[in-house]
Amino acid sequence: MRRRLFILGCLCGTASGQERPRIGLALSGGGHASLSIDILRPSAAKTHGNDLLRLVGSEGMIEAARFARERRVPYFGICFGMHMAVVEAARHLAGLRGAGSTEFGACDHPVVGLMTEWIRGNTLERRELDGDLGGTMRVGAYDAVLAPESRVAQIYGTTQVSERHRHRYEINIGYKDTLEQAGLSFSGISPDGMLPEIIELPDHPWFIGVQFHPELKSKPFEPHPLFTSFIRAALDQSRLV
Repeated sequence: MRRRLFILGCLCGTASGQERPRIGLALSGGGHASLSIDILRPSAAKTHGNDLLRLVGSEGMIEAARFARERRVPYFGICFGMHMAVVEAARHLAGLRGAGSTEFGACDHPVVGLMTEWIRGNTLERRELDGDLGGTMRVGAYDAVLAPESRVAQIYGTTQVSERHRHRYEINIGYKDTLEQAGLSFSGISPDGMLPEIIELPDHPWFIGVQFHPELKSKPFEPHPLFTSFIRAALDQSRLV
């Protein structure tokens, strides 16, 4: 008999028409033969009588990240999902009122913004603030250095990884110290120390956000380790309910 595990879709980051099927397949591949994984659309989610997603869009995702953090529910934020988790932590852990992303306009504390230059290997790459969206994205494989004692280093089994990217906005490294003092760990950073790649909450059962797209390296019979670990944590959590 297969057991059904329900996962709230918004907790896996934002998903476009192209990305949603890939993430769904990666989540399914992260389970095992006796487990059936159902991804709920936010509009169908109910949380014991409370309307978790009373807000829609980015604010709804921020509320979802807060719910997962406070209720100690496993959270996997991919790309935009990581951004919203960082905004939530900035607002409610670090006390930065007005924290947000410049993707939606000017804000008091731009914890997420557009990086105009970064290092790939030994080459400096640049993009213009008003450039073409497609031509100025950070696309392709990039290396990341993981903190030795972090959960992600344990999951990967190494402190050096390479993951595929497809995005334009980044976590603002200028807020790293403030956010870490509030309890958020920047457990994965680009080799030059400029681009946050992974965040996690060390005192949470499973709360991880990644800038990259791990579903692009996940296969049906060789799932990405982050998906496998996330599904395991969600299954463990379900046994406690």
